[in-house]
Amino acid sequence: MRIVMIGPTYPYKGGISQFTTLLSQELEKKNKVIFYSWKKQYPRFIIKNQTDQKLKRNRRAEFVLSWSNPFSWLSTAVRIIKQKPDMVIYPWLTPFHGPIYFSINLLLRIFSGKSRIVYVCHNVMPHEKRPGDKILTKIGFMFVKNFIVHAKEEEKTLKKIKKGRINCLLGFHPLMEVYKTKEYSEEEKNKIREKLGISNNENVILFFGFVRPYKGLKHLLKAMPRINARLVIAGEFWSDKQEYLDMINKLGIKDKIVLVDRYVPNDEIADYFSIANLVVFPYESATQSGPLQIAYAFDKPVVCTSVGGLKDVVKNNITGYLIRPRDSKAISDAVNRYFEQKKEKEFSDNIKEFKRRFSWENYARLFYELK
Repeated sequence: MRIVMIGPTYPYKGGISQFTTLLSQELEKKNKVIFYSWKKQYPRFIIKNQTDQKLKRNRRAEFVLSWSNPFSWLSTAVRIIKQKPDMVIYPWLTPFHGPIYFSINLLLRIFSGKSRIVYVCHNVMPHEKRPGDKILTKIGFMFVKNFIVHAKEEEKTLKKIKKGRINCLLGFHPLMEVYKTKEYSEEEKNKIREKLGISNNENVILFFGFVRPYKGLKHLLKAMPRINARLVIAGEFWSDKQEYLDMINKLGIKDKIVLVDRYVPNDEIADYFSIANLVVFPYESATQSGPLQIAYAFDKPVVCTSVGGLKDVVKNNITGYLIRPRDSKAISDAVNRYFEQKKEKEFSDNIKEFKRRFSWENYARLFYELK
């Protein structure tokens, strides 16, 4: 097939950029892939630091789209039409891009009607909803009949918004093994722990990724007084950091917290997962989770709330524990049971077998089903 990919790629940071880049690389193994990316993806008032300077620019992509320049939407559509693609793939994440995708898709509908347009829906609707989201999503979904979603609940949400006949496939978030470039020796792990002020005999639990309200960090913090372990919080705060700092002080758990309050670049991600005994996902809502698939890539067991598509990825008492959302006692009970019953090796061994189903090769097959 001849495929056009539209979306963020390196040096843009974040999970969607990583996902889209890795997907394009997988599809390139059997197809001709043309990649069009963003010159400007969002205004600065939405995201200030949008790129990671440590990431090399993806030379296979052409950076042509700008959210603020409608002429770039037109020129991108013309580029796509000239390619005569069999399939055009977009990552759908935010209603903000709805009018942009609508404009491109309208021209494709008129001048390239045989091209199959596919949306990979990371979130059909955003976690933090804003006025106008629903109408912008409906606009963005016009002219599109092919969707891949990552949770059964998302399929239901999609069908409420997109009326009529659609072709919707249930997918999954593939493994993020790109970060696992080597096996860490115990000496290397100890040096990382020392750098973070953690002693070698302490249990370490990890919360990783952008800190946003729906990810439920506050519930994990409320559980920490009952947990005998160090919590490493590694990620950039997208909401009021002071609120979390005040909670840490009020709960008297400052000595249990290691706060790495910045965006963690790709070349440092392995450091944090290598020293973790357990990774915790106290999410209030979710479709899928990139950090969860990073944890699996490192064979790290998880404690995870039973929300969205996460309950389809975590096997309770096999690869970790599934718990109720918004329940700090459920978090502490699960974490304490994990350490008291010494489940780390058992769960880790289970993950090595279980995670094979989440390969990028298996994910790419979904697009061939849409042919």
